Amino acid sequence: MVGRSNTLILYKGYTFSKVSTLHNNTTKYYCSSSRRGGCKVVLRINNDDNSVIGMSSKHNHPAPVLRKMETAHFCRKPNGCTQLLYDGYIFNRKQEMRNERWRYSCSKLPSTRCRAVVHLDKENMIIKLIGTFITLTTGQTILMHNDYTYTRRHVLTDKRSYFYCTAAKKEGCKVSLNLNPDNTISCIKNRHTHLPRRMIETQKSPWFPARNS
Repeated sequence: MVGRSNTLILYKGYTFSKVSTLHNNTTKYYCSSSRRGGCKVVLRINNDDNSVIGMSSKHNHPAPVLRKMETAHFCRKPNGCTQLLYDGYIFNRKQEMRNERWRYSCSKLPSTRCRAVVHLDKENMIIKLIGTFITLTTGQTILMHNDYTYTRRHVLTDKRSYFYCTAAKKEGCKVSLNLNPDNTISCIKNRHTHLPRRMIETQKSPWFPARNS
C-alpha cells in the first residue's frame, strides 16, 4: 500500500510506517497512528523474507477503514474539453497541484455552487474526495456530498467523524460516511434509496430545503 512517497505495511488490518533498519538485518516499523493518535505499537520485519518477527504492545485505536483507490474515467465534450466522470457526476479540471496532482470541481459549480471536489494523482487514480459543509437557515450545519446531505452522529476514537444521511429517519436510508479531520471522505457505506433533496442557497449564504413541486 502506497501513501504519498512512503510505503506502508498492512498487518492484521493496521498500517505501519518504516522507521529504521537495524543491524541484525531487520526493519522497525511504527503504527501509522503513532504521531496523531499516540499509538505505541512497533512491528519488526525480517528483511530476508519479509516475515514478521514480533509486535510490541496493543493498538489504542480501531483498525482504519481503507478505501481502494479507483481509476478515473473521462469523457469528451463536443468542444473538445475533457471531463472527469465519477459516481454518476461530471467534474471539470480546475488546477494543477503539487506532486503532479490535479484538482477537479463539480461541473455544476457555476449554476448550483456545488463544492464537491476530486483529486487525481499523475496516474489518474482518485486519491481524495472532499466533503462540503453548508449552513441551513435554522443555523444547523450539515455535510453535502454529491447533492446528498448528511448529519454528524458522533466522533470516532481516531478523530474521524461519523455521518448518516438526513433521510435516515423519514425514508429509512442506510447510507453513512466517515470524514477525516481534514474533511476528506474515507469511507461511504450502502446506497441511497431516494433521490437527493434539492437545496436552495439564499443571498445571505444559508441554505434551505426546496419544497417538492
